[in-house]
Amino acid sequence: MRMRTKLALTTLAIATTFACGVAESPVGARFAGTAYAQQKPEVDLAGEWDKAHETALRESAKAYETLYKWCKDKKLDFTAIGARRLILRYDPENEEVRKFVGYMKTPDGKWERNEARRDSIREEADIEDPKAQKYPEKELSTNKSVLGKWKGLAQKAKKNGEDAAKVDPTAAEPWAKKAALAWERVLQVDSSNEEAHKSLQHPKFGGKYVRPEAVPFLKMRDERKQGGLKRAALPFKTETIDMDGLLKAAGLTGGAAKSEHVEINTVHGKEVAARLCTWAERALTDFVEIYGVDADVKNRLGMNKFDVVKDKTELEKISAAGGWPAAKVAEYTKYFGGYQIVPGQYASTNSAGADADDSVMHRIGHVVGEAARNMAIQDVGSPNGGIEDYLQETIAYDLTRRLTGTTLTTCGTFGKYGMDIEPNPNRDIWIELAKRQVEYDDDVPLATRLWKVSLQNQDLKGPETVKGYALIQFLFESDVEKGRKFVWTALAQGTPKAVETVYGITMEELDAQYRDWILKSW
Repeated sequence: MRMRTKLALTTLAIATTFACGVAESPVGARFAGTAYAQQKPEVDLAGEWDKAHETALRESAKAYETLYKWCKDKKLDFTAIGARRLILRYDPENEEVRKFVGYMKTPDGKWERNEARRDSIREEADIEDPKAQKYPEKELSTNKSVLGKWKGLAQKAKKNGEDAAKVDPTAAEPWAKKAALAWERVLQVDSSNEEAHKSLQHPKFGGKYVRPEAVPFLKMRDERKQGGLKRAALPFKTETIDMDGLLKAAGLTGGAAKSEHVEINTVHGKEVAARLCTWAERALTDFVEIYGVDADVKNRLGMNKFDVVKDKTELEKISAAGGWPAAKVAEYTKYFGGYQIVPGQYASTNSAGADADDSVMHRIGHVVGEAARNMAIQDVGSPNGGIEDYLQETIAYDLTRRLTGTTLTTCGTFGKYGMDIEPNPNRDIWIELAKRQVEYDDDVPLATRLWKVSLQNQDLKGPETVKGYALIQFLFESDVEKGRKFVWTALAQGTPKAVETVYGITMEELDAQYRDWILKSW
């Protein structure tokens, strides 16, 4: 009984000591400090965030590796390559992936493009249809997961910054930088993400959030677009004439018309012929306005007569009427839906609809480019052998797409390139394709490939076509006068000389500026 009482008193004394102030005892103070530290340890918030950042990088890379494997299982071999390329956003030194997507290491440890591997990649094809295999939904799900990781990191940094500012206003700045880093990763996945744009205090243009550096480009883009719309509605005087030339010689019937600079003969009748003359004149006017060339270029066309037939059989007939032997006719009609049969006269197969408008304007782009080249040579000289194929095609597509917004390709090989991107009336699908090339680190290099490609060799394909088109938009949006001077010089002296003369930098440096533009200004 006495032992229990003594134990009880001892327990009460200990409890009273803690209640009434352990700080008075050195031993008690150390004990209390240890207990407090165990309950509320000091947290390294910055360290935790940095670890979470590294984790997000690893998990993002893993997400696209998983998407790659899913594509392979679904027999989407070409699509799989694009998915795997995205891993390099988060793990740029991944040696296996870099070699897989077309890189090789130099002796000094730097990565450089392996064009042989990249060419073999371009030959890959999806055995199954990506849409039928529900790839768009799978890609969306993957992107949503990755975006969520970076959005969470951004919001965490923002919260930590707000808490830190309550104690020390200057302590918020490092957190603002961390938040911005994460929001940039969000925009990398979803370039139109409003929360990211708002958090980064980006401005609006045309009712949509954009990067501040994009505004001057957007203003110029809008101005060029409005000008194109006006020229696409310009009326021109045309008159119907009797059909003659190769169509008549081949025994075909139809109608013909002429305008100030162009004559059209077509099996589709005189109304279609008159309409095509009008579109041809609009294309000539657009070229003069956009490229700043003297209007006299319209009178210097080496080819101003166009025959439009409806199918291959009719093209064969007029080719034979032009004196072509059967073997040559068979060779050309096997690969081409249009070509020059006799000097100054071009024939093509088209329906009576919009594809005929585009085809005639595209050919106008070719011939006016040649005419402008002859004028440029008199001005700046000509050390090169002829107009570069990519440049001639670029001019043709530039004016055609500005006037009609067409996606028609009349030359080169487009194949199934870009078929997995859904058309959107508010977006330029060719720019989307060019942007994806950059995002996938598969952009067609200007210095080593674009200016060298050849239509005759059939290596001016989808990637090269959209790169040329996007490049010319960049040059003109950046500086109209320099863009005009570039084209003028390149027509006569070639692209390398034009870059050196007009911009005073290397083609690689100009390409770097282009890539930054297409990622941040579209």
